[in-house]
Amino acid sequence: MSKLKLLYNSVKTNAFSIMFWAPLANWGFVLAGCNDLKKLPMYVSEKMTAVLTVYSLLFMRYSLAIKPKNYILFTCHATNTIVQSILLYRKLKFEADNKKMLKNN
Repeated sequence: MSKLKLLYNSVKTNAFSIMFWAPLANWGFVLAGCNDLKKLPMYVSEKMTAVLTVYSLLFMRYSLAIKPKNYILFTCHATNTIVQSILLYRKLKFEADNKKMLKNN
C-alpha cells in the first residue's frame, strides 16, 4: 500500500505541476501558428505575430532562468518563435510586394 501511495504522490506532484501544464497549454500557440501558415499572408495580423514572437523569446529565457530548468517550455517557445518568425516574414514580404505593385501601376 505504501508503494502505491508513493507512486500516486509522485505522479500528483510531478505530472500535474506547472512544469507540465504550462508547456502543454503553450503548444496551443504553436498549433495555431502552424494553422496560420496555411492562410494567405493578408489575413495574418502583423502586430499580433510580432507580439507572440517577442513573448516567446522572453519566455525562452525565463524557462532557463527558473529552477529547475523547464526544457519542455523552452522547446515550446523556441518552436513558437520559429513559426511566428516565418509568419511575420511572410506578412512583411507580402506588404512590401503590394507596395511595389501599387507603385508600378
